[in-house]
Amino acid sequence: MPESRIMEIVGRSWASRQQLREELSDFRDSPKYGRTLYLSSITPTSLSPIGISTNVIAGSPDLGTGAAIFYGDKFATVVIPPFPLQENSDEEGVDIGPMLDLLERPVIVGVVLLRLGQYAVGVIKEGKLIASKSGSRYVKNRHRKGGSSQRRFERSRERLMLELFSKVCSVTENVFSPYQRTLDYVLMGGERQTLLSFTKKCGYITRSGIEILPRRLDVNRPGKSALDSIHREVWKSRVIQFELRDS
Repeated sequence: MPESRIMEIVGRSWASRQQLREELSDFRDSPKYGRTLYLSSITPTSLSPIGISTNVIAGSPDLGTGAAIFYGDKFATVVIPPFPLQENSDEEGVDIGPMLDLLERPVIVGVVLLRLGQYAVGVIKEGKLIASKSGSRYVKNRHRKGGSSQRRFERSRERLMLELFSKVCSVTENVFSPYQRTLDYVLMGGERQTLLSFTKKCGYITRSGIEILPRRLDVNRPGKSALDSIHREVWKSRVIQFELRDS
């Protein structure tokens, strides 16, 4: 495809496992697509020959799991799968086999959901929650006053946060340890900065060697209720549709 032609985004959506199966079947039967590209990782230039800038899609999902791209002369669809693609391929026609295989792959996933004051940790196998622990721990809201009062407040708040992280780290180890040899991935959900701080403070996460996927699960209130339904979020794929425009 000439470099003067650029694919622009015309649609974004999240697809459940069943929804993606149905969409893949539609791709196979669609005259819009004539070729399939599977990438286990995406570089800044890997989609350039198709006319897609990775800068356009980088802010939507995280690209750490690679992508499946179905494309033709005027249309393209990028699917960001929930778990990493293992191989690269470039095939004539519409090849949905590797994506279907990924959707059927038996995986065991550890989940850590965390917002300040609330947490939930679980292990999911075949869409079922097989181990879990949730709870809460008080953390003060941010203090807006200045001076020494604010400094005392911030020190107190930091102490409470460290106590929360220590508690959640201990719970994570207790919940994950019986399955540690069989856990394929860990996914986290909640507020991004809180999760980053927790990951740095939790030695077990580093020692375990379990791969933490960079995608952040969407959860508003960590707890047992969130864990009971989080498998739907775990298996979601990002679908981004493109059409050609002349520059």
